[in-house]
Amino acid sequence: MKQNIDIVDENLAEASKENDAVEMEEVITEKKPNRFFVFLDKIWKPRSPRKRSVKKIVIYKPKSQFRKFVTLISWILFLFTLGFVFYKGYNFTNTLVTEISRFDAKAAIGTIDEENEKNIYIPSNSTTKQIAKVLMDEGIIVNDTYFWIYSMFMGNEGNYKSGNHVIDASVTYDDGEIDLITAEGYEMLIYILSQNGVPNPTVKLFFTEGLTIGQTVKIFTDKGIADEDEFLNVCNTYDFDYDFIDLIPKDTRRTNRLDGYLFPDTYIFDTTVDESINIEKMLDNFDSKFNETYRAKAAELGYTIDEILIIASLLEKEAATMDERAMIAGVIYNRLKSKDESLQYLQIDATIQYIYINETGAVKEKLTNEDHKILNSYNTYMYAGLTPGPICNPSLSSIAAALYPEVHNYYYYVAKNDGTDAHAYATTLAQHNYNVSIYSK
Repeated sequence: MKQNIDIVDENLAEASKENDAVEMEEVITEKKPNRFFVFLDKIWKPRSPRKRSVKKIVIYKPKSQFRKFVTLISWILFLFTLGFVFYKGYNFTNTLVTEISRFDAKAAIGTIDEENEKNIYIPSNSTTKQIAKVLMDEGIIVNDTYFWIYSMFMGNEGNYKSGNHVIDASVTYDDGEIDLITAEGYEMLIYILSQNGVPNPTVKLFFTEGLTIGQTVKIFTDKGIADEDEFLNVCNTYDFDYDFIDLIPKDTRRTNRLDGYLFPDTYIFDTTVDESINIEKMLDNFDSKFNETYRAKAAELGYTIDEILIIASLLEKEAATMDERAMIAGVIYNRLKSKDESLQYLQIDATIQYIYINETGAVKEKLTNEDHKILNSYNTYMYAGLTPGPICNPSLSSIAAALYPEVHNYYYYVAKNDGTDAHAYATTLAQHNYNVSIYSK
């Protein structure tokens, strides 16, 4: 019986333990935190090992009376200095603004002497700082920062105009310090730069008929608007967009590619542009003068534009009037078409003078028989047919004479040397020799 009771007690004890376990499990389940919040806690509040706390004891020690006195004096000196600087700056600024408001920049600039004019170019959309740099680079001012600050202070930002502006190079606009004198110089610059830009400086040049390329470029260089080597290089190598340039023969014997094409006239040239721009102006003029009618006439004659210009250049040097040029043109065409090879040697003295001009810069006063023997492809005594290129830039009347020659049977001519432009013409050599004997005395 006792054994049965023990068994019952054990069962009751085990049941009691199971109930307690269930209750504990329920309690634990109710208190267990959410895993998501646990994860957030680990991110935002990571656990760190416990450290021993250290307590700092700060003992306040009041300043001594002497240190208080030194601090007070330092503050007083600082405030006094600040006030003094402010006072001086205010007085200087007030004086500067007052005096400048009375300053007449336009009257101070006056009329600039031509020899003192200096052209300053301000690019479009330049800032005040960039403009100040241009002025310093051009030697107008010595301190670009001062000018920039002054311009900003006086409210001139955005008031300057792009383009060309004429500055008096003899005036000192900036002495390296900010003072009343400098400010007046700056005011003068501000006035000049605030006006509309002036057109690019130009020069008017006149080119007479019959000049060679070398003589033409000398007129440019004498005015200081071209470099001789660069000018000649552009003439010979630049890719000009004209059909008549493309048709020029690539002949190595040719002295200058554009000889004959720089039309003689009066031009106004921009002194600030490259040589190619000014040369194009002369080529444009030639293109308009040698019109479609002239081109059609050249084709009708069976000659190229370049060949017509060669003939015109010979006429330019051989005669002064339209009638005489037309007569000599007829002689040249008769000789070129002749079946007699000896007549195809044009024997024109002007071609020898062209050689001398290129070699010495001047014509020879009197040619000799030895000159007729010069081995140069432009020497029409030694080489048959036309020269490799024109010997000068001919006038429009010479071009017209080359296109509309006088029709006749003459093969020779000689100047009468009677003070007129007249020539004596002959059909045979015998007649010509007789004319020479009469008019060469």
